[in-house]
Amino acid sequence: MLRDDNNQVKLELVKEIIKLDKILGTEVVNSKITPALWDMTGDKNWRVKLEIIKYLPTLGKTLGPEFVDKVQKESLDWINDCV
Repeated sequence: MLRDDNNQVKLELVKEIIKLDKILGTEVVNSKITPALWDMTGDKNWRVKLEIIKYLPTLGKTLGPEFVDKVQKESLDWINDCV
């Protein structure tokens, strides 16, 4: 699913992140899903970016402090996003 060209498919995966974390474990989710998440933040469709932003609190709670630290650094770049 992470290799799908349609970001809507990836967003559905992000919505189920809590279930995935329980099944796969935080380490696997962080290493496999988080890079796909950062790729989606570069999408040209503002709706995709908005969905990612909506799920950040849930992702932060699920994936822990390492994820939150990365979001803090990456989110500063989003301020200058023209989309």
